[in-house]
Amino acid sequence: MMSNTEGDEYTSINDELCRVAPVLSSPFARYPLHQERWLKPFETTSDGRPAFIPTSNFPHSLMNLDTDIPDYVWGYGSLGKGYYHLLTKESYRNLLDYMNLYELGIINYMGSILPGCRKRQQEFHKVKEIVHRRSCSKKPDEFVLCSKLVDFKQCPMGGCNNSEGCSVAQ
Repeated sequence: MMSNTEGDEYTSINDELCRVAPVLSSPFARYPLHQERWLKPFETTSDGRPAFIPTSNFPHSLMNLDTDIPDYVWGYGSLGKGYYHLLTKESYRNLLDYMNLYELGIINYMGSILPGCRKRQQEFHKVKEIVHRRSCSKKPDEFVLCSKLVDFKQCPMGGCNNSEGCSVAQ
């Protein structure tokens, strides 16, 4: 069980996740992730929902993916086009792709982040770094991802140099 002080320490990170990508307001995406393993797309969640919902229909809004199907990110993965649950690595790979497209100016899904708003841009990059780490980790566990850091709570602010294959700071 998490103490109140631990919860408070992560509140600002979780608020940033929600502001940058509303789909990350899901309880399945709360920082810090601490799961045994990623779900495979053909599996089901602990509450019996599929880890993958096939569909070729493009979502109404890339930024508000949670308005289509909560806890899922639409995109491509090992089972094709559809919605991948946030407990799958595919969901974070797709979300990272959307964030990269946004940065390139190909899509505009973040109306609240204006080019001149430095604080919002920093917030975007911090969340993108978390999403990147999750997309390249072997295990959905922020404590393992950041275990080589002296203070793992600072992980979203700095680079993660770990054996999980993450290259954010390399």
